[in-house]
Amino acid sequence: MNERMLLVTALLCVILGLPMLYIASKFVSSDDPRVLTELTGVVDRVTAKEKVTIISVKPIHSIPVVSFEALNVKKGEKITVKGQLESYNGKLEFIADELT
Repeated sequence: MNERMLLVTALLCVILGLPMLYIASKFVSSDDPRVLTELTGVVDRVTAKEKVTIISVKPIHSIPVVSFEALNVKKGEKITVKGQLESYNGKLEFIADELT
């Protein structure tokens, strides 16, 4: 490919790409930067304290599920949790919004 064709192609990509990125950014909400996710698994351990419930879910033991509401879950129960993945003291936690 000759240099002139390469230059024209690069300029065309820039000229068309930047407006497309601008238009696409208008469809992304920046109000809440957290990503809403869903986690499904089997309860391995439940630690209930006064203001927080921490659940260890199989197969993801390394990320605890944290709820600031009293939850009625038992070991071995299959659950689906909707919430956000957040960092607390340098470690990831899954903050539960809804449990089914």
